[in-house]
Amino acid sequence: MASCQTGKCEINKAQEGKGKLRWVMGVFLIVLIVGGWMIPWVGYFVPVCMIGGLVPAFFLGRKWCDWTCWRGSFLEKIVGSLSGDRPVPPLLRSTGFRVAAMAFLFAMFGYRISQLWGDWVALGGFFVIFLTATTVVAIVLGIIFQPRGWCAFCPLGTLGSWAGAGKKPLYISDACVGCGVCTKACPMDIDIPSYVEEGAITHGDCIKCGACIAKCPIGALSFDAPEERVA
Repeated sequence: MASCQTGKCEINKAQEGKGKLRWVMGVFLIVLIVGGWMIPWVGYFVPVCMIGGLVPAFFLGRKWCDWTCWRGSFLEKIVGSLSGDRPVPPLLRSTGFRVAAMAFLFAMFGYRISQLWGDWVALGGFFVIFLTATTVVAIVLGIIFQPRGWCAFCPLGTLGSWAGAGKKPLYISDACVGCGVCTKACPMDIDIPSYVEEGAITHGDCIKCGACIAKCPIGALSFDAPEERVA
């Protein structure tokens, strides 16, 4: 029952529940966008959730991007069936590209807010347009590359990875045989076995989803620190 001792049994059950929740959140994104075009006030969900998603990153890392993110869930469950499942180009993952994408989107975001401030209906409508446009880009990237291609440089995801660096890490034991099953299961395409010597996956883009733990055939992965595990 070693897998249960490392938390794998619990993770497997959690994965089933998360799968259902991702469907709910994915459908919610569609409803939100469609509803927003009819009722602009709905757009105010966007900045509220942007802030709500970033704050927990300071304590939990990029965990918000798991099933809680509407777009991430939508990309995995709905776009995933159409995806070419190809590696995301290193350029899109690079710090330089991330910073450039963040600067562009946030500058445009701030500029439009300053222009529309006081016209609350129009401002809500802008948030809907912003969400729609970025989702279209995310869908295209998800089809061409992996489902979460957008997540490789998502501005909020990037901020979350920086703010949550080192928080709630995923541990990997030296029992890992480097089979690569975990990497294939990782929605962020992190090369998990490469962290064996460190003993923990320190990659900021880990969204703490537990998919790798559920797939690891020997139970080499866990969110529990080695000293916390039951021998």
